Amino acid sequence: MRRFIVLLMLLVMSVAALPASAQTATPSPTPTATPPPPQRGSVVAGSAFLRASPSEDAEAVTSVFEGEILLLVGRDPDATWLWVARPSQPDAPAWILRTLLGGSYDLTRVPLGEGPFEVPGPEQPTETGFAVALIAEAALRDAPRRDAPSDWVVPIGAVVPVIERTPDSFWLKVNHLGYVGWVAEFLTQNSFDRSAVPVSAEYEANPLYAALPVVPLEVQLAQLERFTTWLDDKTAVAESLVYYWTQLSDGYTMECLPIVPITDLFTVTAQDAIELPELRQERAPVQQAVDDLNRSIEAMPRCGIYTRAEIRSALGAASNGRFLLAVVRQRMDNLYERITGEELD
Repeated sequence: MRRFIVLLMLLVMSVAALPASAQTATPSPTPTATPPPPQRGSVVAGSAFLRASPSEDAEAVTSVFEGEILLLVGRDPDATWLWVARPSQPDAPAWILRTLLGGSYDLTRVPLGEGPFEVPGPEQPTETGFAVALIAEAALRDAPRRDAPSDWVVPIGAVVPVIERTPDSFWLKVNHLGYVGWVAEFLTQNSFDRSAVPVSAEYEANPLYAALPVVPLEVQLAQLERFTTWLDDKTAVAESLVYYWTQLSDGYTMECLPIVPITDLFTVTAQDAIELPELRQERAPVQQAVDDLNRSIEAMPRCGIYTRAEIRSALGAASNGRFLLAVVRQRMDNLYERITGEELD
């Protein structure tokens, strides 16, 4: 009997001594989302300094040179400065003026760099996961209304974090250099799904900001086709103007057949904006393109000899108008692919 008890005790002790991994299953690690790779830009100045903080008075960390490729790690609160790193030294970022870096990167997808930042406003900007670029100067209003008071203006080109939105997504609450307020969505450009932005609790139940109804795909496509047809027609005018002034610039004699100024502007009603909200944010670049083309057209009726300065001015206006139309057309192609799931040939 005593021998049996001893054996039993030895068995219990041996089980207790087993490693924990032999007694319990190892929990599976929680999957984590892989962040997208940093975007890239190239230095456009002959040489430039990377600085320790986003200020021209900050210590110069190192020099970079024209054509050098840099990773975009972050930005300051309005994207005046970019936090960058050499591909060979991704863990050693520093700051460079945005104007010194070229490329086709999307600043609305570049997060805020390490803060805190020195800003004039009372509320420190923080990364929200959503950002917009201003395509026109916008008043920062105290409420999502055109008649609401405003003591601050967000300049064109600024990139600002989005805090929340109205239920209809027509207004966005943003932070620009520490000042928080509302800007009209059509004055901004972004690359995120607006429905993912948190809705303002203050205006969630307000019927004036009720979410818009679901628009059938065929209605959206009809609006898109109407707009792209207009764009293609004006692009043809732009191509004719660029060809005409380029030929004159190269010394060729051209027949004096002035083009009729553009008067059929693209209109966007309130219902159009409901059916395809993206039309609203294209009004500013399209209007600028038409103004440029008409300025080029206005120089044509004077048949005779043009000065070099007159030709350069008219050609520049035509080229800029053509470029703006091409940018808008590309955005519409991207929109078509996004709402249909089909790639254009």
